[in-house]
Amino acid sequence: GVTEARSPGDSASRLPTHETYLPRTLRAEQQQRGGRLPVAECVRIGRLLASALAHLHRHNLVHRDVKPSNIIFVEGAPKLADIGLVADVSEARSFVGTEGFIPPEGPGTPQADLYSLGKVLYEISTGLDRRDFPALPGEFARPAEGSRIEAAPRSRSASRDPPPAIGQPAPGSPSAFPLAAFLELNAVIAKACQADPAQRYASAEAMEADLALLEQGRSVRRKRTREQRWAMVRNVTFAASLLLLAGFVFQYVSRRLGTGAPAAPAAEASIFVLPFRHSAPIAERPVEYETEQSLCLCGRITDAFIDALPLIPGVRTGPRKSDWIRFDEDQLRR
Repeated sequence: GVTEARSPGDSASRLPTHETYLPRTLRAEQQQRGGRLPVAECVRIGRLLASALAHLHRHNLVHRDVKPSNIIFVEGAPKLADIGLVADVSEARSFVGTEGFIPPEGPGTPQADLYSLGKVLYEISTGLDRRDFPALPGEFARPAEGSRIEAAPRSRSASRDPPPAIGQPAPGSPSAFPLAAFLELNAVIAKACQADPAQRYASAEAMEADLALLEQGRSVRRKRTREQRWAMVRNVTFAASLLLLAGFVFQYVSRRLGTGAPAAPAAEASIFVLPFRHSAPIAERPVEYETEQSLCLCGRITDAFIDALPLIPGVRTGPRKSDWIRFDEDQLRR
């Protein structure tokens, strides 16, 4: 929720108090508990604050100064305070806010509020200063999605942090900061704190949904991996569909324009040329038929016929057997 801070002496004629609360800020809670809060508590705080920002953004309002000292606890629930800088999105371009919580493009947009909330979660979950982002404490120096991570064993403000409260887990205690849970939360923080607004959460509702997923014990990183794989499958399927469609279009246009691929050539036909012989009955054949001169004449006629065949388009001639004119038909076929 969003809460307006008022002192007990405020006149009743002024805006009424939205809720009664103890003036305990998130910054004070963080310092009292050794600079870092347990991961589960950071997730809960982040989800409730993301819900509050979603309420503002749905009404075209932005907070512009989300930071630990502007977050108070009312009956144990975190609330956004100091609403004096809340403005309409169309009128919020003036440069206000706190250094380190302001994104590179400046304040005044819903994505800028999400960037600031990411920095808040970064401070309370790591115990480091917001300007140390994206560094992690030494025991958690592993990369998170979308960020380059470097070890930073000591915060700039570490020397000012009081010792842990009695009964509270010390900073770095495995029971308070399990590695897997911390890296899941850090994946949310890394996305919220991207330098490019387009790479951040599209809305406070989307960030709230991821934090709610962590509260349920589920994995944001596995969810993103699945989404990336499905996106890759969709892209490949879309590209294959485009190629298939382009092939159909090309075939259709080629057929319409008559420029399609040439038809397969028909199977070759064989022409078998036999030696010329006298077709007259034996009784009518001249005596010289069986002479060498007659055989040569028939051979020359046959050769001339065969030599003329290649002049026909698509006709080719093969080699002939030596002295083939003297063979009979069966011998030639062999």
